[in-house]
Amino acid sequence: MTFTHTKSRIVKMLDIIVSVIFTWGLGLLPAYLIRYRIHKKPLKKRYAIPVVVVVWIIQMIISATISYYAGIEWKPSNALGLVAFVSFLMLRK
Repeated sequence: MTFTHTKSRIVKMLDIIVSVIFTWGLGLLPAYLIRYRIHKKPLKKRYAIPVVVVVWIIQMIISATISYYAGIEWKPSNALGLVAFVSFLMLRK
């Protein structure tokens, strides 16, 4: 294994770590702010669902925009769906 190959693996690993932090960290930030900083109590289901859907749509648009400008093919991420579900749980509990 050469130094270049090892460096490439490290860069890929860092890319994955940064992607996870951005996806989960920034993805859950709106739910965290609404639930624990603004509203400070659980939302009713009828309010939580529209909030999660709007935030999910915004996240999909941001993801597609970043992919477009990076020159890579965009495809919907299952991770954003999971983040939306966890956001819903955060808003409800």
